[in-house]
Amino acid sequence: MFTINLRINEEIYRLDELFPFSIAVVDLIYDGDIQLAIDELKESIISESLETLNKLSDIYDEILDPEMYSPIYFNEFNRYMEETGININKLKNGTFSGYKDMVMRFADKDQYKEAHSYLDLLLESGYDIAGTYELKGTLFLEEGKMDEGKKWLEKAIDEDPTLASAYSSLGQMYFNNGECNKAIECWEHEISIAPNHIVTYFMLADAYLMQNEKEKAVNILETLIENDEKNLLARYQLMNILTDMGKDDKAEEHKKQILNAEPVYSSDIEIWSRIQFEEGNFEKAKNVIEKLLETSPDLEHLKIILIVPYIKLGLKEKACELLKEFKDERFWYFYGKKELFEEFLNEEERKVCEIY
Repeated sequence: MFTINLRINEEIYRLDELFPFSIAVVDLIYDGDIQLAIDELKESIISESLETLNKLSDIYDEILDPEMYSPIYFNEFNRYMEETGININKLKNGTFSGYKDMVMRFADKDQYKEAHSYLDLLLESGYDIAGTYELKGTLFLEEGKMDEGKKWLEKAIDEDPTLASAYSSLGQMYFNNGECNKAIECWEHEISIAPNHIVTYFMLADAYLMQNEKEKAVNILETLIENDEKNLLARYQLMNILTDMGKDDKAEEHKKQILNAEPVYSSDIEIWSRIQFEEGNFEKAKNVIEKLLETSPDLEHLKIILIVPYIKLGLKEKACELLKEFKDERFWYFYGKKELFEEFLNEEERKVCEIY
């Protein structure tokens, strides 16, 4: 086994060929907690490497970066485990969060065989069996292997009947297959366990509408609003359903609520803006969106909505400058907002900045 002696100031640090693997173990299994790894693996071959790693972490903040050991494929990782005599089912204090993140990175690259190999090894540890079953099921669904995905998700639920995310994935699978009744059953169970799973309320409403059960769609969105009065998107969806049902008075109530509110969630900004535009409240929309962007620069992609009030308020230069930015750097986003411009800007107004 080769070693490298690294001198820093007057101290020498001995790095052997297992040093990168030691970093991987700490990062993937112990979520960066070096001391926890040292305590649990003090009898292992890598104990000395872990002690060295601990000392070097005081000098180099980024030493636990995955680039220090990646890529590490399953065969290589498993070989290291065998060479060092580390048995994954004895690592009782590991959190394995980095390990699961790595699995997802492989899946994102369509390297599903690698991902599943790591998950199969994780099952040997006995750590979070239900969560690992669920992850395998989700990956099989991504691969298009629906029967396998369904099997593993059901195993996850059998292992842990309170695993809300497994019901969510199973419901999505049924919905995509056109089995709305089964999707509804899964999603209703999910929100009974996790009422804060906001997206599921919208998915349930869509499923009810697919079944032409408009009253149930109304009820589920009303439940969401009761739990979260600031959710303007839920009010907007509800407003549209009530209008479709001929309940204009109730729909108008929700429209007024949106008009008098200010968006809290980024997902609400566009629908809130649409309602303001319909009422001619261009100055209000401009001021609120600009204020939001000042405090939340990560929402800068929503600046494109400002083109409408800028043109309406005669701020031609600002509108054209924004439009050029999106055409040059985010054309796909500009293209996705063509409908917004066509709805609220007439032909002459669109010509101001050459919006075609």
